[in-house]
Amino acid sequence: MAVMLWHSLLNKELAQANEYELYLRESYIYKSDIELFGKTIVVTGGTDEVGKECVKNFIKRGARVIVGYRSSKNGIKLKEEIEDDDTNKGTLVLMELELSSMESVRKFAEKINKSEQRLDVLLNNAGILSSSTAYTKDGYEMITAVNYLSHFLLTHLLLPLLKKSSPSRIVNVSSFVHNLTTDMMFDDFNIRTGYFIPTSFYLYGRSKAAMNMFTKECQRRFKDMGITSYSCNPGAVKTNLFNHFSLIKDFTNYLLFKTFKLINPIQFVGKSANEGAQTPIYCSIEEGIETYGGSYFTDGKPFKESKLVNNDEVCEKLWDYTTDLLNLSKL
Repeated sequence: MAVMLWHSLLNKELAQANEYELYLRESYIYKSDIELFGKTIVVTGGTDEVGKECVKNFIKRGARVIVGYRSSKNGIKLKEEIEDDDTNKGTLVLMELELSSMESVRKFAEKINKSEQRLDVLLNNAGILSSSTAYTKDGYEMITAVNYLSHFLLTHLLLPLLKKSSPSRIVNVSSFVHNLTTDMMFDDFNIRTGYFIPTSFYLYGRSKAAMNMFTKECQRRFKDMGITSYSCNPGAVKTNLFNHFSLIKDFTNYLLFKTFKLINPIQFVGKSANEGAQTPIYCSIEEGIETYGGSYFTDGKPFKESKLVNNDEVCEKLWDYTTDLLNLSKL
């Protein structure tokens, strides 16, 4: 863990991205009167925080929004909030989804493919950051499975519907923390050998780097189908994502999140969930940004990514590796 801490503090790309977040005093607000009548949007992690604000925005504009929910309590709460707002013009559809289970992802996609005639936007928003290494019942490292593998699978399964509805979009929510990652760890992708145990923070950053690479490959492979892809950074949002660390459980993460200002700008200039939702909303509905397909957005504009993410060879290798890992056909 000491090695990981030292690596984090010396990472120039992470420090530069973090500095931008830290000194950003005025949050970006996307202003547009675009209406979404007749459009269907799927959102993962849509019952909480940033995802929830995206859902509310889409429904106000008239969209049919399908939200995958893990907690029925949160789903019911979202439904009540939507129904209580008389200004809403769209509709909400709730479907059960557990992203740590690839079986659940397949069932979710199957329901959508059976019930929906079109899919205009797939917003892969959900993400977790746990305080200790855990594994899914499929044997995948938990953070990687929920934040990346599940979305890779979901996108693959909904691709025919996205193609049918073209022009359509894939929007992947990332983070400036993707800059932390300098190695995708293909030799121990699911953290099983024990020779090198990364922190949960590093695994979170790796999952977000994977989402950026995934975006680039989606753009390269699907643009001729009329599908454009974007990754985006909500910014340093005040969410409960960072509340799961204790000094006893994970000393390194405790230092990174609770102590060092370098890694934790959220305590000082953190955005609200609504502010964090602005760039994902922009990437999902803004017109005329197709020429920026494959790009990573921050505050409504393309932003610099890490050297690793810009390595086309690694991006293609990750795609092929993930396809084999999930037993999917090559695309």
